[in-house]
Amino acid sequence: DVNGTRHLSASVQISGGWEGTVLVSCPEALAQRVAGVMFDTPDASDDEIRDALGEVANMTAGNVKALVESYCRLSLPMVAEGKELAISIPGSKVVAQANFDCGEDPLSVEVFEKA
Repeated sequence: DVNGTRHLSASVQISGGWEGTVLVSCPEALAQRVAGVMFDTPDASDDEIRDALGEVANMTAGNVKALVESYCRLSLPMVAEGKELAISIPGSKVVAQANFDCGEDPLSVEVFEKA
């Protein structure tokens, strides 16, 4: 991001009959708003912010998992944060992507399939 905005990304791996990863990314301001709603507080802590975005990724991965016909399980969410966040998932390719406008902040969801 050119203006140095902090971003967070949360990923959940799906393994079993289908192998892949769901990655949810947004600016810190949106993650703070999500945590505020989820934990019913105007001042969410850093841990609550990470937990909230991790839970969004977990719910999204659960919806992807429901589309898979064979048995799969979800990993615990992993959350990364930083000003210049570039996340790669080696050996995987993006098979679905959606971008949303949440107020003034973007939210992106990417589904990677393991090759």
